[in-house]
Amino acid sequence: MTRIDWRKPADLVDGEWTSWYGARAAPGLRALAEFRAATAGRAARR
Repeated sequence: MTRIDWRKPADLVDGEWTSWYGARAAPGLRALAEFRAATAGRAARR
């Protein structure tokens, strides 16, 4: 039987990063996308 490793790298973020409403939602999602892009290379090196 083949064993599959389902673990994925993850980053913990403060809840304030994900609690935007209304006009703050779009800039907040952009900030998360920028954070993810900045940390993507780090995840590949793990």
